[in-house]
Amino acid sequence: MLVFIEDLTPGLRLDEDVKLPNGSVLIPSRSVLTEALISRLKARGIAEISIVDEHNQPPAAESVAVDNTPQTASAPAFPAPQAADPVPAPAEGPAAKTPPRIRVQLDEEKLHAHLFVEPMTGRNEELAREDVHNALTDAKVGFGINELLVGKAVEKWNRFQRAFELEDIAVGTPSQPGKEGALVMKAAFLHDSVDIERATKMSWFWQLAQEQMQADRVDPGDVVAERELGTLPTVGTTVTNEPIPTDEILRINHEFDESVELSADRQQLIAQKSGVPFCDNVRYGVIELNFNGSVDIEVDARKLKAEAVVHKPGPRGAPPARKEIEKKIAEHDIVHGLNRDVLAHLFDLLSHGNYPDEPLTVAQATEPQNGERGTVEFHFNTSTTLKPKTNPDGSVDFKNVDIINSVKSGDELAHLIPPTKGKPGKDLCGAELPCKDGVDVPLPAGPNTEAHPEKPEVLIAGADGIVKYNGSVVEVSEGYVVNGDVDFSTGNVNYKKSVSIKGDVKSGFEVECGGDLEVGGTIEDAKIIVGGNLLCKHGFIGQGSGSIDAQGDVNITFAKNQLIRSKKAVVIAREALNCTIYSRDFIEIHGNPLSVAGGLLVARNHIEVHAVGNVTNIKTTLEIGLDFALVDELHKTEDQMKEIKENSRKLLEPIHKFERFLKIKKKLPPKDDFLYKKLKTTHTKYSEQLKALEMRKSMINAKLYDIHHAYIIIKHSAMPGTTFKIADRFLQVDEEIIGPKTIKLVKDQIRII
Repeated sequence: MLVFIEDLTPGLRLDEDVKLPNGSVLIPSRSVLTEALISRLKARGIAEISIVDEHNQPPAAESVAVDNTPQTASAPAFPAPQAADPVPAPAEGPAAKTPPRIRVQLDEEKLHAHLFVEPMTGRNEELAREDVHNALTDAKVGFGINELLVGKAVEKWNRFQRAFELEDIAVGTPSQPGKEGALVMKAAFLHDSVDIERATKMSWFWQLAQEQMQADRVDPGDVVAERELGTLPTVGTTVTNEPIPTDEILRINHEFDESVELSADRQQLIAQKSGVPFCDNVRYGVIELNFNGSVDIEVDARKLKAEAVVHKPGPRGAPPARKEIEKKIAEHDIVHGLNRDVLAHLFDLLSHGNYPDEPLTVAQATEPQNGERGTVEFHFNTSTTLKPKTNPDGSVDFKNVDIINSVKSGDELAHLIPPTKGKPGKDLCGAELPCKDGVDVPLPAGPNTEAHPEKPEVLIAGADGIVKYNGSVVEVSEGYVVNGDVDFSTGNVNYKKSVSIKGDVKSGFEVECGGDLEVGGTIEDAKIIVGGNLLCKHGFIGQGSGSIDAQGDVNITFAKNQLIRSKKAVVIAREALNCTIYSRDFIEIHGNPLSVAGGLLVARNHIEVHAVGNVTNIKTTLEIGLDFALVDELHKTEDQMKEIKENSRKLLEPIHKFERFLKIKKKLPPKDDFLYKKLKTTHTKYSEQLKALEMRKSMINAKLYDIHHAYIIIKHSAMPGTTFKIADRFLQVDEEIIGPKTIKLVKDQIRII
């Protein structure tokens, strides 16, 4: 029958199992209730149970205590457990099993419960989950029970049936203190420790801005930081389901210097100085700075120039004051060269809130002026690279220029222009700056020249001949003059010095001279070799069998079907048609409307032409960056290498023959031995020569091209059929290029700019 829990009395017997919500049995049926069992039922919140009607049932068996072992002196640190409630024995049957002895110990704070299980009778002992729960309930443990450990305890006993202990069968929750909220900066601030350290050594806000450090201005009374919400203390719970209250609040340990102060409620950080705030997560403060603008007067070490460097004011700062600027100028003792106009302009800018970004020169010393060096004025043309003369009709030629100048003894060749005196200067402080007077230059007297007997500053010719300036002195040398043409009447011309030909050089003839060559007429299909410079006042024409090879500059009015090689520059006044032209310096062709059509032009430095090609798309190549003289040297070197390799190969056959004989006879006859050693020595010399030539070839290849500074200038146009070449790169013109244009190498590609 059902009985309410308040009506239960000891001695009543259960009619059915009392189960927990998880299905485990709290008290088995047929058990006799005791005060302890009734208390357990109440602790579990059970409202009513079913008991046996005593009038119709036999008397109940006596109850058995779970644990009645007294505590010893060597008990563990946990409080001694209370004896478990007696567990009722089964009502019937001699084979009924009993649980082992179970003890529960709690620590002093009641946050941990440990379970001890020990044998009691040695027989018929079996442990169930409800036995463990009963022991925990008897110890008033009702919070934080680890059900996994409960199951483990049951499994372990029923498997081994020997004493064991389990720690933390139940664990409470400790109380947690509250935490104070962190301070959050309200303005832009410095946070990097290195920046903070650097800023402490500054005096002005503009110094901070100059270093690109970002921070806001704060003044006394400004809120630098506010505290964010913290966390409240958390109440803990013991394993006996008792609360563990706390009111502890953990404070954040901040460091504040005298530049800031925490409000009385600790919720705000207040600035005490004007400056910029900083925080490196531990320290809080304000770095004191001046927010006004300023002007620095910078004077160079020699006191030749003073510059005003203007610094803008920071937030709410004032512009630099005029008196402050004038005071700084006076501090540098500037008494000379002060520019009043610049200062007035500076004051006007500042008054309107404008601040120059660049320094202003407010004072400039008077620089000393050194005297000019003496010079030489020549009375003849010393230039070797000639510019063609422009005629009234727009055409150009070399008809009225000369490179060979004939003089007679006593003619004035040059005179000295004396040096000038220097003028002292004055620095900003008024001190004199010394100067130097110009120095004389010597009269450039060379062979067959002398000073004028009455005017020592004038150089005159000492003999009849051809005058020339070689870069250091003036010399007069013998010259050879052909008053007419070079033809069958004169034969070939071969002269070690300069030659002047008044007429033409006819086809099939040769002219070779060691100095300069001037031709007043035309060079036809002739061979010309010049040790100096060449001037041809008319053209170089023919069917293609003529050539010019000059160590100096080549100046020609026009050229057709010919070969020109110059170790310096090539200048053509009009056009070059189907010509091959090589220059180690530059090529300039001034023809208008046509400069070049057909052929090949190769220059190491640059090529400048008016127009290239024609409407027939004639093939014309312009190449830059190549040294043709080194190409010739490379070909000679390769020919030498080829010859040496062939000679070396021819030596190997007799050498191998002697070596085969040595393997058999071990020794050569004296005559053969001499020849064998001579062949070996010669072969070794060939190998050494070949190695030296290979090294020379590598050096030539390294210097062969200078492509990064070379360029081509097209003033008017370049027609299809034109090819631009730079080293191994080509650019074919497919559509007309309208100038002016520059062709050069950009990032290893030919570009038209």
